[in-house]
Amino acid sequence: MTSKAFSWSTTGDDIVQASADRVKGRTFLITGVSKNSLGAETAMTLARHGSPAQIILAGRFRYRIDPVIAKIKELNPDVKVFFVPLELTEPSSIRAAARQILSYPKFKNIDVLMNYAGIGAFIWFPCLIGWRREEWPDLQLGANHFPDFDNKDTKTKRQLIVTGLVAALDPGLEAHSGAYLSDCQIAVPAEHARGKDRAERLWKITEEIAAQEFPI
Repeated sequence: MTSKAFSWSTTGDDIVQASADRVKGRTFLITGVSKNSLGAETAMTLARHGSPAQIILAGRFRYRIDPVIAKIKELNPDVKVFFVPLELTEPSSIRAAARQILSYPKFKNIDVLMNYAGIGAFIWFPCLIGWRREEWPDLQLGANHFPDFDNKDTKTKRQLIVTGLVAALDPGLEAHSGAYLSDCQIAVPAEHARGKDRAERLWKITEEIAAQEFPI
């Protein structure tokens, strides 16, 4: 498989069918997997056209993910599916999820991590979302950036998941680790997202706020 063969019109089904050998027998950990989400669509596509050994679905509420688990089992009864509770705005929850995954004997290796969970702009209602400022200095940064260290479009969902699947499955990208992808192709990120100095500064700030070192 090569990403050059795909574009914005490609679907997730196309990607998984073309890279079935990169799916078979592997363990996938996916966040953001509530019903009708991109993470859920990704998990179901992997089960539908590939033969992963295990799919671990990490999310906040089990009842929102149970329909996805049921659908995966319907699509491919041979795939083992597991739920891990994970609240991305709470560092303690992220670390608990990591400990659970690392300590479970069946999870000998996580082959692919796909992070779909995150939040966009929001209205701050502390009484509703239960955010504790002492844990994350910024809720959006905490949910979208930090968990990766511890653990309006016309496209359909089957198209929206394509670039993530290419990033996870295309062996041709191994020589371009850390590259930015857009519509399945390596692209140039925005100016504020480029530069070794910026990357190192963000890494250092992340370690300081998380009070933990993340060796490269």
